[in-house]
Amino acid sequence: MERCSRIITANGFISNDYIKKENIKKNVIEKFADSALRTLCLAYKDIEYTTAITDLNENFLECDLTMVCIAGIKDPLRPEISQAIKTCRTAGIRVRMVTGDNVNTAVAIAKDC
Repeated sequence: MERCSRIITANGFISNDYIKKENIKKNVIEKFADSALRTLCLAYKDIEYTTAITDLNENFLECDLTMVCIAGIKDPLRPEISQAIKTCRTAGIRVRMVTGDNVNTAVAIAKDC
C-alpha cells in the first residue's frame, strides 16, 4: 500500500495520499488483523513494452502502483494445536509464539489457540 500512489474505485482513480493511507490502516488493515486475518494489497502498474530488460528493475517496478484492493486471508489453525499447547504446559514447558505477523494478527491467532 505504501508504494501505491493512487487507488482505483468504481468512480475512477483517486490519489492515495497520507490521510487515505492512514484511514485504510485504521479502518481496514487493523480490523482485519484484529480478526486474525493477514492482509494483502493487490496493485498493478502499467508499463510500456521495452526490450531493455535492465530498465525493469525493482525500484522502477515497485513504485507508483495503483491499488485495486486490500484483501484479508485466514490460515486456519491446525486441529492439533490446542492439544499440543496443553501437552507442553503439562510437561512444564512454557509456550511462546514467534511470528512476523502484524501484532494484532498475532494476538488474535493466540486467542484462537
